[in-house]
Amino acid sequence: MKKIKQAFVSVLLTLMLSGCGSLSVPEFSDMSTRYTEVLEQYQINMIFQNIVRAANSRPLSFLDIPNINGSGNVSYTPSVSPLFNGGAIPANALGSNIVGGLASISPTLGLSLGKTVNFSQASLDNSVFWKGFLTTLPAETLSFYIHNHIAPELFYSLVLDEIKIQDVDGIVRTYINNPLHETHSEFQRQMYQLIRNGLAPKYAISSVKIGGVVSEARLQQMYGAKYRDVITKDGLTLVQIGAESQKRFQIVSTDPGVKFCLKNNLYVNFEQGITRNDYCQVAPITEDDIQDPSKKGERLYIKTRSTSNIYAYLGDIVNAQLQSTPYLVSVPPVGMENNPEVLGSPKYAVLLVQENIKTARPFAYVDDQLSGNSYLIPHKDSGYSRRTIQILSEFQTLQKIPGSVSPSPAILIR
Repeated sequence: MKKIKQAFVSVLLTLMLSGCGSLSVPEFSDMSTRYTEVLEQYQINMIFQNIVRAANSRPLSFLDIPNINGSGNVSYTPSVSPLFNGGAIPANALGSNIVGGLASISPTLGLSLGKTVNFSQASLDNSVFWKGFLTTLPAETLSFYIHNHIAPELFYSLVLDEIKIQDVDGIVRTYINNPLHETHSEFQRQMYQLIRNGLAPKYAISSVKIGGVVSEARLQQMYGAKYRDVITKDGLTLVQIGAESQKRFQIVSTDPGVKFCLKNNLYVNFEQGITRNDYCQVAPITEDDIQDPSKKGERLYIKTRSTSNIYAYLGDIVNAQLQSTPYLVSVPPVGMENNPEVLGSPKYAVLLVQENIKTARPFAYVDDQLSGNSYLIPHKDSGYSRRTIQILSEFQTLQKIPGSVSPSPAILIR
């Protein structure tokens, strides 16, 4: 009997201690991965929440988490709580003579598990951030997105704000990229035509005429006998115009940079005289230029957006989907835009949003307290929605220049 009790105690102690050894301490990589996942969902939801704000004509607000400090620990304290009654327990069993018999032994484990996370939230609501946020996206930035993995139909739907075309009679027609505007369907038709003709931001050297056409004698009078050396020294170019017998010249200033180009010359403002430059426009065409009745012939004016304008556009897309007569903005591939089977298809939706619907694990979810509605982007079968959020996130990150993010710590949250 004594040996049985002694063996029983030994087995319980062994089981208890082996159970302690089976506890796993959280790995750094696991904790870091979890923090990253939380931050990713936070950023996605913040972008989506601002799209909802734009849809409801409310001010946008941006917060950033510049840094995170975290720690984790697991500690345990094993103990045994025996309960005695009856006769004596021999000394050779538990080390001393105890009056009373062993009724039970209750092994206990004191477990302490803790994780501490400190992070700061910095507001981006300052003039440095908003100046870039409201500035039209330059062609240099847009050129980064002309790749095969980004559908051009989606890209230009996001970044083009309007297209103006002046016909041969000088009449100007304006097409607005807004699903709530009456010219939106015609805008999409014009956009697809430009894509077919290779519209793309490319590196080109634009030429700007300086003054009028002058004779060689006039150049010698202005710059001396070595007029060519003087003109080229100032970074200008001298272009001969007309026959050799009647030399006349045009002084030209060249401006290298990224500009929108077309593969086919459809508009007279894509200069063909001094330099062709893949039909890149020689000088930016302004609204005043295109509305000048003295300048006849087809002329093209393209207005691109700022990051702020893209939020407003996506807000209009949300409103178009959720109005009494829903209108889904879809951008199928070139050649399929007139196919009735894909028109309005969620497969090519720029942004697919559902209101007051519960679903497991959406891609983005916002419970908007001010409007009293909830909004979500499905994780599956949502068209280009995830790509749209990705592009918008990158445009927004480009605005985080030095001075736009508050120095840490800003608001410390534990």
